[in-house]
Amino acid sequence: MTGVEALDTDLISFLDDDDIFMPCKVRVVKEIFNERPYLTGVHNFQKFITPTGAEINKPFNNTLVKQYVKLQPSRDVEINKDNALSLYKKYPSIHHNNSSFTVRRYLIEKYRDLFVNLSLILDLLLYFITAKEGLFYNFLGH
Repeated sequence: MTGVEALDTDLISFLDDDDIFMPCKVRVVKEIFNERPYLTGVHNFQKFITPTGAEINKPFNNTLVKQYVKLQPSRDVEINKDNALSLYKKYPSIHHNNSSFTVRRYLIEKYRDLFVNLSLILDLLLYFITAKEGLFYNFLGH
């Protein structure tokens, strides 16, 4: 039995070892899926924190963070197979960060071989699969 098979939920969130979830993340994402049951996935924006956990309130002072923020939409966006590539070209960081993704379990099961054999750019794969399979929601809320 795989980890996915052992789950008793329809939604799967990812958490990288260098990230943390905000206390409200699971609740907020679950509410989005409940309000929009047709969604295949959700991607949330990130807050940037220091190693001690303090929020970086002025992200534009950091060049890397500035570039990252600049390369993402400044509003919530619904993404599907028809606009995924054009949005990716316009906002190359729209898919960034595995820990910002929550997807329907069936997507992981359906594309299991791709996930098992891929060691890099999981977030890009998640972006295009969720868009290909239905409607994917990129929101700026935390």
